[in-house]
Amino acid sequence: MAHQLVTQIQETEDGSTTSVAPPQYSRPLPRKPTQQQQAIAAAPPPRSSGARFRARCFSFFAACWRKITGCCQPPPAQQPQQIHDQPTPPEPTELDEKRREVKIPTVPPHPLQKFLLEPLRPGEETKRTLVLDLDETLVHSSFKPVPNPDFIISIELENVIHKVYVRKRPGVDHFLKAVGEKYEVVIFTASLAKYADPLLDILDPKRVCTSRLFRESCVLHYGNYVKDLTHLGRALEHCIIVDNSPFSYMFQPENAIAIGTWFSDKSDRQLYELLPYLDNVFSTSDVVAAMQQNKIVFSGAPSTSLAIGA
Repeated sequence: MAHQLVTQIQETEDGSTTSVAPPQYSRPLPRKPTQQQQAIAAAPPPRSSGARFRARCFSFFAACWRKITGCCQPPPAQQPQQIHDQPTPPEPTELDEKRREVKIPTVPPHPLQKFLLEPLRPGEETKRTLVLDLDETLVHSSFKPVPNPDFIISIELENVIHKVYVRKRPGVDHFLKAVGEKYEVVIFTASLAKYADPLLDILDPKRVCTSRLFRESCVLHYGNYVKDLTHLGRALEHCIIVDNSPFSYMFQPENAIAIGTWFSDKSDRQLYELLPYLDNVFSTSDVVAAMQQNKIVFSGAPSTSLAIGA
C-alpha cells in the first residue's frame, strides 16, 4: 500500500542504496474565522428564558425609578464648567443689610387673601376692637311665639316666610351706646345674614356697630363655627371678643370674655357689669395682658379651659 511505511530502494549509478521516507500527508491549515464567527465567539453564553425575563423586569423598573426620582442620571457634561463660570457674588452693602432688617408683614390667612375688616380711618388708630356675639349674648330669638317679645322680624327661608320673635338682653341698648363711644364695635355671629341683618337693623338703628360679620366669615373647624380673630386685620393685642360659646373663640381664648348664656332672665345684669371692666382695659396698650392680670368671671359663663381643650 502507498500509505504504508516502506523503504524503497533506489539504485544509484555507483550501486549504493538509500532509504527514502514515504511521502507524508499533512492536515490542511485552519482557516481564519470570519467577523460573524468572531462576534458569536465573543458573545456571552445565551441566557435561559427565566434569566431574560428577570433582566427585562429589572431594566423596566430601573427606568421607571429614574423617571420618578430623577436619580441615577449622570450630570450634564457642562455642569461643572457652568458652576465655575458663575461670577462671585458681590459683598453685601449697607442697603442690603437694611433690607434684611425690614419685617415682612404677615400674609392674611383668609382664603381670599383679604382681611374681613377695612382699615381703620385716620384718627381712629388708637381704638380697640370689641367683637360681640349676637344670639344668647345680646338677644334671644325664637321661631315659636313667645310672650312679650321686644320686636318681630320676618325672614325668608327656602321660599317660605317665617316670623322670628326677638327678646333683648337687659341693658343691651345702653351697652351698645357706651362701648360705641370708645371701641370699634363689630358684630360677629355664626348665624345667616338673611336673619341677622334685619335683626341688627332694628337692634342697632344708629349703626353703632360699624361692621357685621356672618357665618361665611367663620372658620368651620370639626363641625364648629370658629371666629378667628387673625382674619380681622387687627392686632390681636387690641382685640376683645365677648361670646357665650367657648367654641367660637377656641383659637384665641386669651382674647375672650366668657359671658353667660341668656334666654329670658329679666334680672340679668351682666352687660351692665361688663362696662366698667371694658373701660379699664381700654386705656392699656395690650388689652390681652390686662385681661389676663385682672379677669372677670360671670355666673353661668363657660370656663376658658373648655375653649383651650376643645
